[in-house]
Amino acid sequence: MPRRVRPVSHEDQLSLVEHLDELRHRLVVCLVIFGVALALCFWQNHLLLEIASHPLPSGHKKLTTFGVTEPFTTTLTVSAYGAAILSAPFILWQLYAYILPAFSPGEKRVVLPILLLFPFLFLAGVGFAYFAVMPAAVHFLLNFNDDQFNIQAG
Repeated sequence: MPRRVRPVSHEDQLSLVEHLDELRHRLVVCLVIFGVALALCFWQNHLLLEIASHPLPSGHKKLTTFGVTEPFTTTLTVSAYGAAILSAPFILWQLYAYILPAFSPGEKRVVLPILLLFPFLFLAGVGFAYFAVMPAAVHFLLNFNDDQFNIQAG
């Protein structure tokens, strides 16, 4: 039975091997979390592609591809981005749990509220980018030199 990594406190003195063992455990957990999120996002790829194409103008809702493998690679890429967004809070928690024992109790009181705020700020940034930046960027990019190019957006 594999040994579970024990919680580390600030007073513990770990050897290099113990630090690497904890790091390996946390990296494996992060990869498993990302893999599960990727499977979930790939399963729901139609919804993610609909969300991704929502900022396009109403006449451009069907995505255009120019290669044989492009539908698969685009679906996989959109699923990977969705999995990164979905798994980010869990991966950040693993990072916090690995780094926090290095801080003294006084430093933890200062840093912990900031660390707990990061996932909310990340999700607020994703929402701002999707609802505020994307429509303006899509409008600009679809109309930039449109008299000189045949733009195939959808």
